[in-house]
Formats: sequence, structure tokens, C-alpha cells
Amino acid sequence: MDFAEKIIMLRKQKGWSQEELATQLDISRQSVSKWESRMSVPDLDKVIKLSEIFGVTTDYLLKDGEVSQPMLKEETPNTSAYENTYTELNCEKQSACEEEEDSVRYVTMKEAQGYLDTISGTAKKIAGAVFLFIISPITLILLSGMAEYGVVPLSENSASGLGLIVLLLFVAVGVMILIFNGTKFSGFEYLEKEDVVLESGVREMAQRCKEEFEGQYRKIMTIGIGLCILSVIPLFTALALDLSDLYYIYGVCFILLLCALGVFLIVWMGSIHGSFQKLLEEGDYTRKKKRIARKYQGVAGAYWCTITAVYLGISFLTRRWEISWVIWPCAGVIWAAIYAILSASKK
Repeated sequence: MDFAEKIIMLRKQKGWSQEELATQLDISRQSVSKWESRMSVPDLDKVIKLSEIFGVTTDYLLKDGEVSQPMLKEETPNTSAYENTYTELNCEKQSACEEEEDSVRYVTMKEAQGYLDTISGTAKKIAGAVFLFIISPITLILLSGMAEYGVVPLSENSASGLGLIVLLLFVAVGVMILIFNGTKFSGFEYLEKEDVVLESGVREMAQRCKEEFEGQYRKIMTIGIGLCILSVIPLFTALALDLSDLYYIYGVCFILLLCALGVFLIVWMGSIHGSFQKLLEEGDYTRKKKRIARKYQGVAGAYWCTITAVYLGISFLTRRWEISWVIWPCAGVIWAAIYAILSASKK
């Protein structure tokens, strides 16, 4: 048991909050939070004050591994007896936290609740924007194919023009939805990029909400992934029955539609689940992974801008929107490989 764990244990035994302990020491609550999260250790006079408040020896507080709590002796503590121990402990903590101190943010209960409420109110809208992006080529693919086979009384150029108009409208609406809802998170960006220390009670609240959400998350994520996998069945059916090329076009449209529905569910649930991970610094948002992400965020921005330019260039030049969408899943897999290589090289 180290210094931070002992402070937490002793404080809870007294039934005190961080604020109440800070008041007795005449310091800020953030200082107590830093001690308990191992971001720093107190000065010598604060160590002596802590030993008096909790009725334990200074050796007990500073020496790792001691679980029993010897009572404080009546005589005035001799600081020279434990000064070396304190200095050694402080140096270890300071060297580990020196780089992180500037990026640490403290999250209050009000901020955490506000963030979770914002996610809850915008997750479906953001997922809806992604849905619009995925289905945007359907009208273009469908009209172009039907015009080519004479199913609709339109020339191929007219069908392509109408299809592109619908595509751009869907993309424009999706972008507006993302921009409008994205601005609501401007005050919470630090949760994704910076190390956080939670106010007393926030972790318990977030953990409880996450546990209550887990059942719904697993069920809807399973449905979403299932829809993405099953989306190819209409196209394979057309191949198996040796139908005309027009049915292949219908099959591609069904693939996009079912994938869009599946991705809608995945993004909706993933956004809410990710909010809990950000608060609790779990999954993809551990401090280690956030440091790696901060280091390579420039690479990620350049990569996805390049992929977007390639996708738009190929799509407009070839007009093969029914094929060019494959660029995105391929780009995602390639990025995962690049990220893994960058992380390995960092280690």
C-alpha cells in the first residue's frame, strides 16, 4: 500500500470527503485530489499535519507496504528521521508526473453530468449524419443503372445529374448536422486528449451508468454488426440466381442501405459507450493511448485528408460511386496498421 492509497483509506475511515480533508489542512481540494491520484505528494509540514489528523506515524504514511496503523506518539516528530524517505518518494513521483502536470484536467460532477447529457442528446443525430453519408450514392447508382437499361425515361446524363444532386444534398445535410452538434462538444475536447482527475463521486457515477448501459449496448451493437455482415446477401442472391446486371445494381443499393442501418446503430451506441470510457480513462482513452494519440494527431489529420481527396478525385473522374466507397473501409484497415506500427516504434 502506497502513500496515495493510505490517504484514501484513512480519509474514508473518518468519513470525510476530499473537500473536508482539504479544509482541515487549509489547502485546496485539488491538492488532495493530486495526492490521491499520485500526481504529487505533500510538503513535509503537510505530512506532519496529516499524521496528526489521522493519528498515525509519519513513517506509516511514507513507507510503502505498511498496512497496520501505529498510533502517533506524544512527542514532537523528528523530521530528520524520515526526511530522506520523503525526499526519495517525492523525487519518484515528481519525475513521473513532470510531463503530465500541464495537461491534467479536473472534472467536477457538474461537468461530467453535462458531458453525458450532451452525448445522450446528440449521439443519434451524429449517427444519422453518418447514415446519410453512406446512403448518399444510392440514388446516383440506382438512377444511372435504371437509365442504362431503359427502366426510367431518362438519359444516362440526366440520371447521373439527378443522382449527383441528391448525393450532394445528403452530404450537405449530414455535414451541417455534424457541425451543429459538434460545436456542443467544444468544452469537452480535453476528455479525449488530456489526462483527467475526477472529483469525488464522479467515477462511481460514471461506472454505475456504464454498467446500466452495458446490456443495451451489447444487444444493439450485435444487431448493427449483424446488419453489416448480412448486407451482402441480396448481391450474392443475384449472383447465385444468375440474374441480369440490373439486379446487381439493386444488390449494391441494398448493401449500402443495410450497412447504413448497421453503422447507424454502431455509431449511436459507440458514442455513448465511448463517453464512459473517456471519463473513466478506459479502452482507447487510457492515459498511455492518449499520449500516443497526441503525438501522432498530425499524422492522422494528414492521412484522412489525403484519403478524402483521393476518394473525391476518383469518384468524380470515374463516376463509379458504386465502387469507390470501398476506399473507406480499406483506408480504415490501413490506418489501423499504420497506427500499430507507430505505436510499436514508440515503444
